[in-house]
Amino acid sequence: GLKDGHMGGGGMDDLFSMFTGGGPRRQQQGAKKTKPIMKEVQVKLEEVYAGKVVKMPIKKRVCCEACGGKGGKNIKTCGDCKGQGFKIKTQMLGPGMIQQSQVPCNACRGEGKIFDEKDRCQVCKGEKIKDVEKVLEIPIDKGIPDEKTILFAGEGNEMPGVMAGDLHVRVSIKPHPVYERKGADLFMEKKISLLEALVGVNFKLKQLDGTDITICSAPADVIATGEMKVIQGKGMPFYGDAMSHGNLIIQFEVEFPKGEQIKA
Repeated sequence: GLKDGHMGGGGMDDLFSMFTGGGPRRQQQGAKKTKPIMKEVQVKLEEVYAGKVVKMPIKKRVCCEACGGKGGKNIKTCGDCKGQGFKIKTQMLGPGMIQQSQVPCNACRGEGKIFDEKDRCQVCKGEKIKDVEKVLEIPIDKGIPDEKTILFAGEGNEMPGVMAGDLHVRVSIKPHPVYERKGADLFMEKKISLLEALVGVNFKLKQLDGTDITICSAPADVIATGEMKVIQGKGMPFYGDAMSHGNLIIQFEVEFPKGEQIKA
């Protein structure tokens, strides 16, 4: 409540929280991390159908183990800036007018710490970090959606004094020459002759797992251009439920002999 014209307890922050339903406006900031890295891995539709693990080489920066990310040994406080990492530069603008600005210390490169040249780390050359290469295993789960991003926490670049950033890998599925994916369904177009449209179709179709499936229709069924045939359970595995599959949808296009196509 109000007492002597002031809020008791937490003051205005508590009052703000009452109306917003949240906690105090001032929250502790989390530990700083380096910027995340974005990578892309391209896979075939057959690989998404079956699922696999893709090995992807990556380059990243890590703290030098030889010097513990310090750049050298026998580290001392910079005498030029007194360990602040910067200096105050004073500039005369005119009679009785001066301007002061903060500039990085050249002696310690703004770090506030220095070491003798003989104490410089020979592994990282005093840079505190080094480049490394590693092979990362990217799990491609069955039915994974196109443009799906997989997070690898802490697999990004490292810097002294901050947490390692994250690696984001985006899965890009290459176009297939026969099938077009629509969710868990597979869609394709099939050209047939006028005779097949009248007496029925019978052809083999290679599935994404390499096996053949026979597509046929009853002789009495006349197929029109644009007509679709749905084969249940012959599509893609559902993402997160690989035991279930979508459908295979075939759209027929009747090719009429030249000079015999009927105009609408």
